[in-house]
Amino acid sequence: MSGSEFKMGEGYPRILILAGETSGDQYGARVAESLKKLWPKCCLVGIGGDAMKSKGVHLLEDLEKLAVMGFYEIMVHVPFFYRLKRRVRKLLDNGSIDLVIPIDYPGFNLSVVRMAKKLDIRVLYYITPKVWAWRPSRAKQLAKNCDHLAVIFPFEADFFQKVGAKVEVTFVGHPLLDEVIPEPDRYRFCQFWGFDPAKPILALFPGSRLQELIQHRELFLATGRCLQNENPDIQIAWAKAGSVSDSVFRGSEFPVISDTQSLLAHARVALVKSGTTTLEATLQGTPFVTVYRTHPLTYLLARLLVNVDYIALPNLLMEKEVVPEVLQGSARPGHLANLLGPLFDMESDVRIRMIKNLNLVRGRLGNPGASERVASLAKFVLEKKDDNL
Repeated sequence: MSGSEFKMGEGYPRILILAGETSGDQYGARVAESLKKLWPKCCLVGIGGDAMKSKGVHLLEDLEKLAVMGFYEIMVHVPFFYRLKRRVRKLLDNGSIDLVIPIDYPGFNLSVVRMAKKLDIRVLYYITPKVWAWRPSRAKQLAKNCDHLAVIFPFEADFFQKVGAKVEVTFVGHPLLDEVIPEPDRYRFCQFWGFDPAKPILALFPGSRLQELIQHRELFLATGRCLQNENPDIQIAWAKAGSVSDSVFRGSEFPVISDTQSLLAHARVALVKSGTTTLEATLQGTPFVTVYRTHPLTYLLARLLVNVDYIALPNLLMEKEVVPEVLQGSARPGHLANLLGPLFDMESDVRIRMIKNLNLVRGRLGNPGASERVASLAKFVLEKKDDNL
């Protein structure tokens, strides 16, 4: 859809929602639904996927083309992002937008935020860039270009205050708390997927982007086989994100399951690529080991720029190692199997201690209702602008 095709009725807000990955699409969809409750006739346009589209957001671009990450990978896609940025700029220039709600995805969204600032268009940034991890000096610049920040971790609000960022910041809670986790029915789940309900399941979460799958698929597969060699009772399943093509897992010897929440609920242990899934496993109380491998150039640059002690979100929230995290060349099948093995023992100290700590992490994520709070902040930001006119 081009900017010229974007129409709306007079008197209702025109809101641009920008998501660049699967989780952002889900969060954006919930925000869109909450915005429609406030303004049933508001016009929503954005970048996202099927979830946002199903809630009435007119898409400028589909999520699949944006699912790249890392310095090296983004460089390869520069022409595409340049063209997309021009389309967004045209939309902003022609006065079609009253409010921009970027959702994470800083590589692209920060450039849009700067455009909006120059055009005096209000910005409510939801799930702010991790300036506390990359370059804390960027916090003030982000604050300068935004009207309000809706953050999902409590320490983020403290961080912006500590660095003296002149912007209103609201901790809205984590959007994962809004997800309805199905009541586990292990027998039915195992019957459908051909598992023995009496035997443990290992869930493999290799990522939601193609380059992540390429980096992790064979490693995860080899790790699963190592564990089965030690304990033949272990049953293995792949978790498939909605943005991933079925062809990626074609020929797999293990079931490929798109109902990832149910898989986590029934898995005794999980092997998880670092990211949002670490919090999903935390909320399910499923012990796991987190792994991350990326292009060597991306990793080298990240080591120079990143200023955090941990990459797994539970570890960041607790400021200690709650779950093992294994990076780059250290991620070898034998090593991962050694870390995962003790977690299958229901009585092991390491499993009991991890579950106890995961429960503590849950208490630091706030309360359900993040999407409704973001919609209310959107109303506040727009009304504040009207008051200043």
